[in-house]
Amino acid sequence: MSQLRLSKFIKSYPRFLHIFALKGKRLLLFLGAYRTPEAVLLSYQQYQEIMTELDQLESHRDRSQTDIVALASVRAEGLKPLL
Repeated sequence: MSQLRLSKFIKSYPRFLHIFALKGKRLLLFLGAYRTPEAVLLSYQQYQEIMTELDQLESHRDRSQTDIVALASVRAEGLKPLL
């Protein structure tokens, strides 16, 4: 894990934007003070990929919850679910 002091990052901000433009999604930068990470800087492309995966996980979770409710309803009526 590569960590950089926030003060150093602020001084070198334009350089880091250039590095992100070159390296794209292969770069993660942890920012903090006193060897304690406080924030993570990642490319916009990485952010978009993370948000897409999160949306897919939430959709899958919602479908699973719907299936569980339907199964409980079938069982509550004393029927056997068709699996």
